[in-house]
Amino acid sequence: MGKKTKGQGASQKKQFSPERTPVKEKPSGQKDRGKKPVLQKLKKPNWPLTGLAGAGMVLTAYLALTVWLGRPPL
Repeated sequence: MGKKTKGQGASQKKQFSPERTPVKEKPSGQKDRGKKPVLQKLKKPNWPLTGLAGAGMVLTAYLALTVWLGRPPL
């Protein structure tokens, strides 16, 4: 480990300066082409997926109740 000199104290830390930080700006006139939103609202619900999710919730509830009541599952 090296010796600390007079100018290396804790009060001599570099300060963040927003003036020095480069900001990347889009040139005017350009649009975001090709970028799609991450989540898109569907026009129609996905019924097979909704049915599987519902069946999974019913099965999970049934198994949780059988464990809590101490009965074996059917």
